[in-house]
Amino acid sequence: MLKNCLSLLLVGLLILIASPAPASARTGAEKEAQRIEKVRAAILSLGVGPDARIKVQLRDKTKLEGYIKEAGDDQFVITDAKTGADTSVAYPRRDKTLTRVQKSPLVRAWPRRW
Repeated sequence: MLKNCLSLLLVGLLILIASPAPASARTGAEKEAQRIEKVRAAILSLGVGPDARIKVQLRDKTKLEGYIKEAGDDQFVITDAKTGADTSVAYPRRDKTLTRVQKSPLVRAWPRRW
């Protein structure tokens, strides 16, 4: 009886080891495209103009702060409120840190992460 149970256990373990691991359904490019689409939707939901103030950290660790001047299909433009300089940012260059800045004195900013 013990031999039968051990042999069945051994056969089960061999089948488990020999079976292939489940593969991911999405490739890296599909995941990146989905992430870019989320970011694009979030930027478009903020709107444009001086009321759409944000802080963005790019993948090269550059930090930008200002308002969204325009938002397109493949990039958005941030205008620095102090200097008035425009910076064009492609959606894939944006890092995961994006903060919307409120004008209210009680609530300065809240993080919005994707």
